[in-house]
Amino acid sequence: MNRKTGTLIAGGVMAGCFLLAACSYGPVDLPPAQSVGYYRLEVLNAADDSVSVQVVMWARFRRTADGEEGRHASGIFDLAADEKKTFFLDVKNDLRATPDDNRQMRGFSEIQFYDETGDEPYESYRYEMVLYCGSGAFCLLVYVDVADEEVAYVRADGLRERLFVKDPDRPFYLERDREDWGLGRVVITFVPPLRRGEQGG
Repeated sequence: MNRKTGTLIAGGVMAGCFLLAACSYGPVDLPPAQSVGYYRLEVLNAADDSVSVQVVMWARFRRTADGEEGRHASGIFDLAADEKKTFFLDVKNDLRATPDDNRQMRGFSEIQFYDETGDEPYESYRYEMVLYCGSGAFCLLVYVDVADEEVAYVRADGLRERLFVKDPDRPFYLERDREDWGLGRVVITFVPPLRRGEQGG
């Protein structure tokens, strides 16, 4: 089965996510019953090499212009060096969501890296909870408008990472555009090496 058209199943943060290929469309208004908020998510490959990735979010990637139900995953896509791809995401069932609110991109869940032919990721960075961790000893579930640098993402093993802070050991970071408040961004800084003995299916 071709990995671009095949259906993959991966664990989501809040619910199971069916990973289907996604199309991105320009902004269109949806009735409140369908979407209570929306934003655009840009994936930028700032690495020196091309990359094949899939991104999983708590919001839903819009798949069709006529309002067909979207999925929590982008579908696998390729980016050359310095290339970017922009998706339109709908936020549903969240009374705090507002249009053009890139705070919603804090609902980042996972990025998966693929080799040129494989349909299973060889490297994945998955997070199961988002917290606000300020200078105090306690962390809180986050939506309040705190500094991005104080937002912590919790991995399945319990370790916390501040994804809005660049880390030379992590191949990506997150940022919110400071001029366009409807745009969030995943920036890929390098392509994780394929571990010895691994190859695509």
